[in-house]
Amino acid sequence: MKTYLKTLLLTTLAAISSLAWSAEQSPEAVAKVFFAEFINGDAAKAAQYIYVPEEKTQGLKTEDIQKALIEVVIFEQAKMKEVDAKVTLGKVTYTNKDKTEATIKGTLKSKASDKPQDADIPLIKTKDGWKVVLP
Repeated sequence: MKTYLKTLLLTTLAAISSLAWSAEQSPEAVAKVFFAEFINGDAAKAAQYIYVPEEKTQGLKTEDIQKALIEVVIFEQAKMKEVDAKVTLGKVTYTNKDKTEATIKGTLKSKASDKPQDADIPLIKTKDGWKVVLP
């Protein structure tokens, strides 16, 4: 009986973590986590969701790229906090047949402007999952 309960518990935990991982792999979920971390959260976590094309990173160490991304996010977070920025996300649209590229509608509201700013935020599916493409 004890072994059965242990097996059941482990199976349930595995199923829950699998669902959580797969949910975060959708473009919607990645964009949501990215902007939550980008505006008010952990700069290192936000940096993990940023896509950097390989041609821009040739010859650079992965840890140097991550450090640079974290610095950029920290700088942008300060600006976002200063204007009390809020981002709301809308519908995802896949932009290619293979569904490896997408855009998500985003609206930025802040004290800096009376008028909300709308944008289509691009995402790309990589071997590491969905990433946000910054300009």
